Amino acid sequence: MSTGKAAKRLGVSVKTLQRWEREGRLIPAARTDSNRRLYTEPQLRAFIGWRQAPESSTRLVAYCRVSSAAQKPDLADQRRVLEEFVVARGLANVEFVEEVDGGLNGCEILVLNQERLSPEQEMVQDLMSIVHGFSSRLYGLRKDRKTLNEALGKDQDNTE
Repeated sequence: MSTGKAAKRLGVSVKTLQRWEREGRLIPAARTDSNRRLYTEPQLRAFIGWRQAPESSTRLVAYCRVSSAAQKPDLADQRRVLEEFVVARGLANVEFVEEVDGGLNGCEILVLNQERLSPEQEMVQDLMSIVHGFSSRLYGLRKDRKTLNEALGKDQDNTE
């Protein structure tokens, strides 16, 4: 199949396939007379670890997870995206696991929405995470102080 079809099948861009070839990660099965890359279905399946034989012991699990009960509505969105992915790839017998505040060990995970960020964007995200962490701690301290003052029967305006 062509590079465009292979990229669509894998859910990546043509540029990503070209980069993977340069890196030696996914070499085309053949080239046309005009030097265009050609890939085969078995080659793509092997690249991403899918088994063609139904008797394979490999299990396919679609794993959805959120960090807290407050994010539970996001779980349905995750499942919908994974169901669309499974259908688009023609996968069968996929087990769906949904979890709130959990985690998996000892398995291989295929990340569907890998963000590619520039170093500057990564630094901005890191700084925003730090600011968020400290502001959350500050908010928690204010809440604790308010609770303590209420328990002691103090007026909050006189505490500072």
